[in-house]
Amino acid sequence: MRSIRSFANDDRHVMMKHASIYPSPEELEAVQNMVSTVECALKQVSDWMDEAKLAR
Repeated sequence: MRSIRSFANDDRHVMMKHASIYPSPEELEAVQNMVSTVECALKQVSDWMDEAKLAR
């Protein structure tokens, strides 16, 4: 069985790794903006395809 101290060391390691790879607020906002833009574009394409299908 592992000691509590060992789990605490693992927790610290995980939190340090998370902090080192997690994007900054600016980077996170940029990614969210790109996702929103792509979602909007895909919705427009989907609507256009539906209209084209109805026009036949």
